[in-house]
Amino acid sequence: MKFIKESIVICILVVSFIIFISSSNEKVNENIKIKSYVLSSTKENLNKENVRLIEKNRASNITYKREDITVESGVKKEELENVFENYKGASTMIHLSEAFVDAEELYGVNAFTMAAIVALESGFATSRRAVEDNNLTGFEVYTDESKGKLFSTQYESVLYTAKHLANNYLTKGAIYYEGVSVDDVQIHYCPDEGKNKEWEVKVDKLASGFLDVYKKLYANE
Repeated sequence: MKFIKESIVICILVVSFIIFISSSNEKVNENIKIKSYVLSSTKENLNKENVRLIEKNRASNITYKREDITVESGVKKEELENVFENYKGASTMIHLSEAFVDAEELYGVNAFTMAAIVALESGFATSRRAVEDNNLTGFEVYTDESKGKLFSTQYESVLYTAKHLANNYLTKGAIYYEGVSVDDVQIHYCPDEGKNKEWEVKVDKLASGFLDVYKKLYANE
């Protein structure tokens, strides 16, 4: 009888010990899970903060320079769409955002500059030539009576003009090369001819305006 009682006591102690160990392991595992979650959340927050800082730094370097339109802006298609949405009168050019970015990447002509030329030459892509001929940049238009060049798409018009500028205006030794500024391009692209058109001033104002909107939207300036 005594042996049976001792056996029962031992069994109870063993079971209690097992329960204790099991409970301790569960607590340890739970603590490990909590620590892992905290570390994971911290790492995720740090990554988000790093991405935010990188993007903020990139946004602060987005640029347009009147004195050198071969300096690329670095703007993204989605950002340019937002710029046009928030610039008075420019929402009619949202669909051209990809064309301006591609023109910059392919031919090295600043995207804000190309957008400004289009805005000036086509009334923000709403002129008759822009709508009927897809001619956004006044290409081969020398007078109001000029036929001008017909393009299959407005995208083609932007890319064709950017290539023309890169090859014939912005390359040393090229036929129309005078330098790489907006003012240099104006000399042959849109001569004043005594009419005081101030083409270069208007292009600069538009390009600078687009950049200003970008800075307000993305660089908190």
